[in-house]
Amino acid sequence: MHAPLLALDRLTASILFASYIACGFRHLNRCKESFRKNLFVGFQMLELSFLESLVVAIDGGLLVLSLLVQMIIYPAFRYIEKDQFTTYHLGYTKKITRAVAPLMIMQLLLHGFFLVQSPGPLAYLDASFVLMCWGVTGVWAVPAHAKLGWDGISESLISRILAANLIRTILWAAVLLLTLIRF
Repeated sequence: MHAPLLALDRLTASILFASYIACGFRHLNRCKESFRKNLFVGFQMLELSFLESLVVAIDGGLLVLSLLVQMIIYPAFRYIEKDQFTTYHLGYTKKITRAVAPLMIMQLLLHGFFLVQSPGPLAYLDASFVLMCWGVTGVWAVPAHAKLGWDGISESLISRILAANLIRTILWAAVLLLTLIRF
C-alpha cells in the first residue's frame, strides 16, 4: 500500500475510534451499529494506529515533562526558603508522581507490547531505553528525593536530581526518536 493511502487509512481509523469514544459516552446505542460496520473494514489497522499514536504522545509527553523539570522545576528548588522546603517538596512529589507514574507505566506496557509484536534491533533498543529510565528513576532519582524530604534542601542533592533527570531526559529523547523512526 502506498504511504499516503496508509496514512489516510490510519487517520480514518483514528477518527473512527475517537468518534466511537466520544459517542460511547453520550449515545452508545446509536453509535454502536455504525461503529461495528466500520470496525470490520480495518480493525487491525485501527488498533495499531491508535496504539502507535498513543505511544508517540506518551513518549513526547514524558520528554516535555522531563525538559520542564530539568530547566524550570528543579532549579527553582534553590529559591524555596529552607523552612518551607520540606512541606513544598512533599506536596510536589505527591503531585508529580500522580502525573508521571501513569505515563511511565503506560510507556512501559506499550513498548513491551510493540517489542513482542514486532521484535527487532530498534524495538530492543527502544525498550532498553525505557527500562533504563525506570532504573535511573528507581535507583537515583527516588532516593535523592527521599533524602531531600528527610534532610531538606542542599546544593549537592539538587545537583544529584538534576544529573539523574538529565540522563532521563536524554533517554526519553532517544525513546521518542526511535519511536518516530519505527512508526
